[in-house]
Amino acid sequence: RQGDQVRINAQLIDGATGGHIWAERFDGTMSDIFELQDGVNQKIVEELAVSLTLQEQEQFNKIQSHLDQYVSEVWYQEVPLYSNKLEVAGRVDLIATYKDNPAIIDFKTSRSERNDEYNESYYIQAAAYAEMFEERTGTPIEQIVILVVTEDGQVQEFIKQKHDYLPLLVETIEQFVSEWEKESEQENSSTGDRAVAI
Repeated sequence: RQGDQVRINAQLIDGATGGHIWAERFDGTMSDIFELQDGVNQKIVEELAVSLTLQEQEQFNKIQSHLDQYVSEVWYQEVPLYSNKLEVAGRVDLIATYKDNPAIIDFKTSRSERNDEYNESYYIQAAAYAEMFEERTGTPIEQIVILVVTEDGQVQEFIKQKHDYLPLLVETIEQFVSEWEKESEQENSSTGDRAVAI
């Protein structure tokens, strides 16, 4: 980015072979960033020869119009993050200004409308992304947003605060590590391997 000018370099790499499939450069302005992103997305879809079902295209259009209405600035899209402190990693869908607040935004699909109480794992995941982003950049993000598109095209918005889910995040990580250690211990004892502390 330079001033109002934006350049996006996109390339497709074969995940199995690492071979180069396609690359292209897209230029535009910040004022037409969503149009530019649409052009990049469309070109990638064409290159992959992916045919979306009518339902999938309608879901995409619904979420896109919602984002056009409420996102004023895109910071990062599909960016990998990690945390040395939490010892976790993941790929966040979107980091952007959402309804005038910096936000971690995660997209989900559902057959039908979701009840808020079933979204706790989504909020924990988004809180992890916010913590990872702050650790990597020094920029705190408190708002987490989960956007769900249902099969009938309804967009549901769930807005939460990161700090409400940090204790659950730590608890979830600790539980995962504990279960992993137990499984590893069982596997080692069943094969006769023993770990030695030095």
